[in-house]
Amino acid sequence: MEPDDSNTAENSTKKRVPGKPFEKNRPGKKDPRINRLGRPKGFDEARKAAIAMFNEKVVVNLANGERVAMSRFEMLMMDWITSRNYQKQSKAFEVAYGKGTESVLLNLDLRTLTNSQLERLAAGEDVYKVLMTKE
Repeated sequence: MEPDDSNTAENSTKKRVPGKPFEKNRPGKKDPRINRLGRPKGFDEARKAAIAMFNEKVVVNLANGERVAMSRFEMLMMDWITSRNYQKQSKAFEVAYGKGTESVLLNLDLRTLTNSQLERLAAGEDVYKVLMTKE
C-alpha cells in the first residue's frame, strides 16, 4: 500500500473538527491522548453480574393484593412505565422501541377518526396527542 492510499487525516474526506489530529506512536513523539489501558478488566464480569441480577425472579405485591413472580428487569420496567416521571417513561419507551419514536409503527385506520381529529392531523398536530385527547 502506498502512502497516498492511507486513511490519514490529510487524505480524509470527512469534515474536520477543531483541534490537533491524533498522531500514531512515533519515536520521540507520543500523543498523550492514546488509551493504553482499554476497557477495565472487571467490566465484563460486572456486566454479567448485572444481567444475572436483572434476571432473578422476585415476588411482588401488586396494588390489588395479588402476588406475582417477575424478574427484577420486569419490575423495573413496570416502575418506569407506570411512573409519573416523563424521563422514566421515555427511557422505558427507548428500551422497548429504540431511540426516538420514528421506529414505532403506528397501524391507524383513518376511517375510525372523527372529522375534528382528521382536521387536527391535517394541521400538523402530533398523532399521539390527537389520539389521546377525548373529543
